[in-house]
Amino acid sequence: MIVIFALTVSTTIQAKKVRLHYALEKGFEISFELSSTQEIAQELMGQSQMAGNKQVMAITYKVLDITSEGNYQMMRVITKVKILLTSPMGDMEFDSENYDENNPLSSSLAWLTETPLEFVMSPAGEILEVKNAEKIADEFAQKFSGAGPESQIVMALASQFASEDGLKQSVRMVLLQFPDKKVKVGTPWETISEVKQMISFVSTTSTMVNETNDNVASLTQNAKVEMGGEGDNTVKMQGMEMEYELSGSKQGAYEIDLATGLIIKGGSSTTISGIISIDSPQIPAPMTIPTTIKTTETVSRLK
Repeated sequence: MIVIFALTVSTTIQAKKVRLHYALEKGFEISFELSSTQEIAQELMGQSQMAGNKQVMAITYKVLDITSEGNYQMMRVITKVKILLTSPMGDMEFDSENYDENNPLSSSLAWLTETPLEFVMSPAGEILEVKNAEKIADEFAQKFSGAGPESQIVMALASQFASEDGLKQSVRMVLLQFPDKKVKVGTPWETISEVKQMISFVSTTSTMVNETNDNVASLTQNAKVEMGGEGDNTVKMQGMEMEYELSGSKQGAYEIDLATGLIIKGGSSTTISGIISIDSPQIPAPMTIPTTIKTTETVSRLK
């Protein structure tokens, strides 16, 4: 779940340029709803299998203070999380407001809503510091070290709390980092980012302001998604070793209110495909599983 939160504009008719940056005040607060739907298609021993999940999350951001350098001291609070898992084995639903203490995934959702995250962000959207990153990561790891059938989902959540980089990336579910200089309408700029959720993906993203109209900026993104560095595409779990060879693309579109710098609405669609190789003492020979994963994400303001 990745999106935007920013911008003040400076333009000239001749140059058609816009400067994107945060212009927030101390005490400012806003809430978003993020929704993600994922479909997973796999070929296993000659048979097609479908699985998926849907996640809905409510998140509030608040400006605690502004430093003498002009950076923002922020707090993020996840107020609600709901996950629906679908598979040939049946459906499972988990809700942070109605959780089972004995279920690792259910408990982890409740824990998220009880754990505010504080960070420091520059006017351009760079996350300069995450407060108590190591403490939060250790607490999550200790609390949810055991997992049942939902272990992969728990591990994906845990990856957002396994390091300061993971915590920074989790903030990026709503916030974007912008260029330090003005950008020309219709001319894209490129950024490279890494996302770690069990495995590592590197995204090379081209972002462009398409137009500004009635105080609204239309933004589009196109990204190439590839595996991370060597060793970042292997997961070991319960005696199994899984190696991922996946790649794909992502397209996104967002509307920004230039008067406030806030996102009005937006979303993205990602498709990645490739091979997952599995080796385990419990199977007679290594397996290769052709896999396609389609993810659709939306973000909107909560009133």
